[in-house]
Amino acid sequence: MKKLSLIFIISFLVIIIQQAFFSSLTFLSVSADVIYVYIICNSLIRDDIESLFVALFCGLIKDCFFPYLFGVNTIIYIITAFLVGKIEKKIYKDAIVIPMLFTFIATIFKGLLYYSFFYIAAYNFSFKVQMYGIQPIEALYNSVISIFVYKFIKKISTLNVMQQDWNFKKRREYK
Repeated sequence: MKKLSLIFIISFLVIIIQQAFFSSLTFLSVSADVIYVYIICNSLIRDDIESLFVALFCGLIKDCFFPYLFGVNTIIYIITAFLVGKIEKKIYKDAIVIPMLFTFIATIFKGLLYYSFFYIAAYNFSFKVQMYGIQPIEALYNSVISIFVYKFIKKISTLNVMQQDWNFKKRREYK
């Protein structure tokens, strides 16, 4: 229970930091998505189930602030957490370049997914502006932030509370 509480508290704090600070802090008119960076770095360090829970929680909360399509962030975050979680088992994760590279690629992937969802929903969304103007800058911005987020999550993961396995109790069968 302590582990789950800590995961949700950290996730909620990341959402607050994103909404209060990083949404207004822009670089070349593009703001970073710290929540997305947190999900990617969390998926690189923690196991699949935890990453999916974090992605689900963060996505649902962010969708409350997202004015266009409810559920888009949740779906994109879950897809990203799943894919990064599957790939992370096959790579060497101790080099700081790895989370930067994953964050860069995943941010470009996020732009493609947003475009796909907005295209399906018939929203006016310029692919050229998004993929050639906004996404590369956001990918670089997120990659730099991923250095600090990755180190933070790695440090949190060494806590005794985070080392405990999930204990799902079996239901008793009554005869």
